[in-house]
Amino acid sequence: MGALHGLALLTMLTVAPQLHPRIASEYDPPVATRRLEPPGFLGLNYGPRTPLTTMLGQVVYGAVLGGFLPVG
Repeated sequence: MGALHGLALLTMLTVAPQLHPRIASEYDPPVATRRLEPPGFLGLNYGPRTPLTTMLGQVVYGAVLGGFLPVG
């Protein structure tokens, strides 16, 4: 479940500029009202390790959460 959430999160980063008013898009540069840089495909504009660390963090979180859920 954590991996599915990580994939959804990375996909949402791609469309975040169209959904969030403070994130600049690839076509419109940052201005006073749009201060966050565009994330780019899978958030790669935030660094080349962004997809890897996002997926790893979501999988670890899912495993920890799944470990505490009662069975049955």
